[in-house]
Amino acid sequence: MSKYSDNRATPLLAKAGGGTIQPKTFPLESGVATVITVIHDERMRSTGEISCQIARQDGSLIKIVAAPVHTHNFICPVPNEKVYCFKDSTNGDWFYFGPLTNRGLTNHTGNGDHATYDQDGSLFHGEYFVAHPDSSRCIDVLEGDLVLQSRFGSTLRMSHTNGKVNTPWNSNKTETTTPIVLLRTGYLPVESLQYDQASIYLTTDQMIDIPIKTPFPSDVPNKDYNLGQLILYSDRIVAGSRTDNILLSSAKNIHLSTQNWNHDVDEVLDTMTELISEVKALASEVGSIAQSSITQTFTVVSLGSTLPSTMAGSFASNYSNVVNSQTKLAQIEQKLEALKQK
Repeated sequence: MSKYSDNRATPLLAKAGGGTIQPKTFPLESGVATVITVIHDERMRSTGEISCQIARQDGSLIKIVAAPVHTHNFICPVPNEKVYCFKDSTNGDWFYFGPLTNRGLTNHTGNGDHATYDQDGSLFHGEYFVAHPDSSRCIDVLEGDLVLQSRFGSTLRMSHTNGKVNTPWNSNKTETTTPIVLLRTGYLPVESLQYDQASIYLTTDQMIDIPIKTPFPSDVPNKDYNLGQLILYSDRIVAGSRTDNILLSSAKNIHLSTQNWNHDVDEVLDTMTELISEVKALASEVGSIAQSSITQTFTVVSLGSTLPSTMAGSFASNYSNVVNSQTKLAQIEQKLEALKQK
C-alpha cells in the first residue's frame, strides 16, 4: 500500500504543471570527476554548472555537465579540482558534491586526476578565478565543531568550551560545554582578535581578552567578564541608518573611551547638570550686582548734587544679557531633565 493512496501500486509522480514523470531506464552512475571549467553565459554569470570529465569503470573518460546538488547552499568548484558526481536515473542529469578536500588547501585544491592546462602551459584555474593556493589554509578544527570557510580567509566557526583543548575562548567553567560562534576574516589557523582583520564573536560564558587600544573604566571588566557578549572588533566599525534611528539601550551605563577621554553617558550628563546649576547661581549673582549698579548714585562735589553712574547704560545692558542667559539656561535644564530615566 502506498503512503499516497489506498492503491498498493506506487503512483506516478506528478510534475509541476499537472503532467507526470514516466519511468526512465538511465543506469545509476556515480564517481569522482575532475573539473574542466565553470560554465558562464555571455554576461559572465553562472548558476554553478560545471563541465568535467569522469572515468567510467572500464577506464574510459567522458565529459559531462553537472549542476550543484543543493540549490541554496553550495561551493562553486574551479578547474582542476575534484568533485563527486552522480546521475539522476529518472532523467539522466548529472549533479555534483564538492570540491573534495586536499590536505587542508582551501583557496585552490589542485587535486584533479586529469589536468587541464592554459595556453601558456600553466595549470588552468578558470576564466575569472585567480588562484593563490598559499594565501589561506583550513582552520584548525576541534572535535564537534561546525565550520564554514571560504577560499579566501573568511570563516564561521560554531564551537564550544573545551577544557581539554587550549583555545583563546575557553571558559572558567571547564567542566561544562557551552557554545560560542566566531565569524572572522583572517588567515591564522585559530581565530585571533589581535591579528584577524575583522571579527564578530557571540559568547556564552567564555572570558575573551579584548585587545582594546584605550583602557576600560576601572569598574568595567575586560577579559574577566564571563557572561554572554557580542564582541565586534576591527580596524573600523561603521553603523549606519538609512531612514530611522540608531538605538542604544543599556541596563547600566554606556561607556565611551577614546585616546583623550574615558567616561560613560550618565557621568557626562550628570556633570552637565551640575555645571548648569553653578552657572545659574553665578548668573543670578551677576544679575543682582548689575541691577544694583544701575540705580547707584555718586556725589559730585563741584555740582553740590548726586548723579547716577556714567556706567549705568552698560550695567543695564549687562542685566538684560543676564536675564536672556537665565532663560536659555532654564530651557537647557528642562531638556536635560526630560532625558532622565529616573
